[in-house]
Amino acid sequence: MLPDALRSNNIDALRFFLAALVIFAHCYALPVGGDHTEPLFIFSGGQRTMGGIAVDLFFILSGFLITHSWLRSRGFLDFMWRRALRIYPAFIAASIFGVFIIAPLFNGLGTEFIKSVSPGGFLFGLVTLRGGGYVGGFPNNPIQSINGSLWSIPYEFWCYFGVAALGLLTILAKRPSLMLPILVLAVAGSFYYEFKGLKLGGSYLGALVGSITLWARLLPCFLAGSVFYLFRHRIPWHPGLLVLAVLALIASCKIPHAMSVVSPLAGTYILFSVAFLPALKLQRFGKYGDFSYGLYVYAFPIQQALVAVMGNDVGVLKLFIPSFLLTLLAGIISWYAIEAPFMKLKKLGQPKPPAQPHAA
Repeated sequence: MLPDALRSNNIDALRFFLAALVIFAHCYALPVGGDHTEPLFIFSGGQRTMGGIAVDLFFILSGFLITHSWLRSRGFLDFMWRRALRIYPAFIAASIFGVFIIAPLFNGLGTEFIKSVSPGGFLFGLVTLRGGGYVGGFPNNPIQSINGSLWSIPYEFWCYFGVAALGLLTILAKRPSLMLPILVLAVAGSFYYEFKGLKLGGSYLGALVGSITLWARLLPCFLAGSVFYLFRHRIPWHPGLLVLAVLALIASCKIPHAMSVVSPLAGTYILFSVAFLPALKLQRFGKYGDFSYGLYVYAFPIQQALVAVMGNDVGVLKLFIPSFLLTLLAGIISWYAIEAPFMKLKKLGQPKPPAQPHAA
């Protein structure tokens, strides 16, 4: 389905669009304190929101790209070093930005809020990629969290360890066919978990690896992206298959629990059909920088500040336009001042030539 060269694609444009979609979805939730007015939430019977679908697709893309990254790396340390350089700098900056700048300026508590922040707890949150949320950060807003978008970052980072484990076991490079039953088990487990309404994972397990409920949703997406990468030359592209995938995804919105199965599979086919469609001519979208991560991690506190200033009755578009523009500015600054400089440190060691995975 895909060309040998993975450089010519629309992935940068897709990531930017998905990050913007998260911002748009939050324009429904933040002023009213929930997703009940969000169009996709209503259409899908509460299965997904537009922001939720965007996160699912982010994880699919991540599975694809991170598998590629492992197969190009020189080993575990080189791989994790590169991943840490991409995740941590902007995460730390966004956490500081939200907790020590935006919240004190707009939550009505000022310096008193800063005094309430535990330095040790904040530093621990940065290390574990769980800092910046602070549920009581905006006590007068319908949703009080400072940066609710950061919840997905530790799940993403745990997936990196998973890819490294699969790589060290030589499954990705030499036995990729084993990834197929792993994906099937993950999708089946996700459906069973949701169908039965299970709530597994106590406080200790949750503190270690996060919510099992969220893992049941996100892991199949990440694995689907990884499998798609490994078998990218064997997966056929046909407009009929694309239409079928789109129809299946739409239909799954009306079938309880169906999105847990259809979204990782049909969603992956749709996503990469768009990502590698030459007719879109968005291959140079990221020419001046990749601002998608910045859009994702800085948007929530900016939107919370706008809700605090504009009031709970602010319209969706009235909130989206300034929040998108302000976040884009923050993302551009973050890219040039923080993300790109740290990413240059990847060049401390040159990677080996790209490995060609077997598609057995």
